[in-house]
Amino acid sequence: MPSPKGTPFPWGSPAPLWRYLTFTLNFGFDLKKYGTFSHDWSLCVEEQFYLILPLIFWLFTYFKAGKQAISLILALFVAGFILRLWGWYHFMEPVLQTNNLGLTWNKYIYYPTYNRLDGLLIGVSIAGVFTFYPTVKEWINKRSNIIMLLGLAVLLAAYFVSTPQDTFYTCLFGFPLISLAYGIILAAIVCPSNMLFSIKSWLTSQIATLSYSIYLSHKIVIHSIQSLLEKVGMDKNSNLAMLICIIAVIVGALVLRYVVEKPALRIRNIILNRSKSPTLRNSLPGEGGEARLI
Repeated sequence: MPSPKGTPFPWGSPAPLWRYLTFTLNFGFDLKKYGTFSHDWSLCVEEQFYLILPLIFWLFTYFKAGKQAISLILALFVAGFILRLWGWYHFMEPVLQTNNLGLTWNKYIYYPTYNRLDGLLIGVSIAGVFTFYPTVKEWINKRSNIIMLLGLAVLLAAYFVSTPQDTFYTCLFGFPLISLAYGIILAAIVCPSNMLFSIKSWLTSQIATLSYSIYLSHKIVIHSIQSLLEKVGMDKNSNLAMLICIIAVIVGALVLRYVVEKPALRIRNIILNRSKSPTLRNSLPGEGGEARLI
């Protein structure tokens, strides 16, 4: 992606610092101008959700309205359809025949939190069902393999609905379908009776361990490596360049893990271990970083 004239990076400049500190980068985000750390948009969605959700739960508890939580989830799910429908006609239709289609899609449809609540709502719903409705959980457990196949079928349907990406059907139905598909698959796989539940994989375990470090660093690592490869005369879009980028991303994630993450966890544990509460002390994860806020 070419940078605007005068910006120091070939993929755009960083956004103003306050947008990162307040986790509001995903609102009105100009990808063309501020593309350096653009994937922070999804982190913003999560942080906003983690801030609001406990407050909502507290209000439901305070007013003793716990049974209305299901109604709230359904209302938010329907609201997502309404907001995306409004966003399509208000922002997308006027630019359908222009060169601003992609940028407008990202800015007003793809990034905003109110358009991306489906996955979070489905995740909360699964957690609620498995916690408060044991009979439903047991029903899913007995049929987990069939339910997993159903999730794959829904995911296949979501692929066709969402291709190409910046269309009316993707906007209205693609987002919830993708979230629903992965939610069904997840609900099935975490059941003890599922065929994949007891399979242990060293490779996927390592990928999961490094996933957050990869998430944080992959974009700037790839762009940096591509720039270096271009300087030595290599095609940055070649298969060899892709392989080099993959290796570099993994190395970068390992550096983050062992230079930043693990030392930070040691410091965290030292501070919290001074607590007089044995429960808190015993509940802390080890230095492996198994527990993450994100």
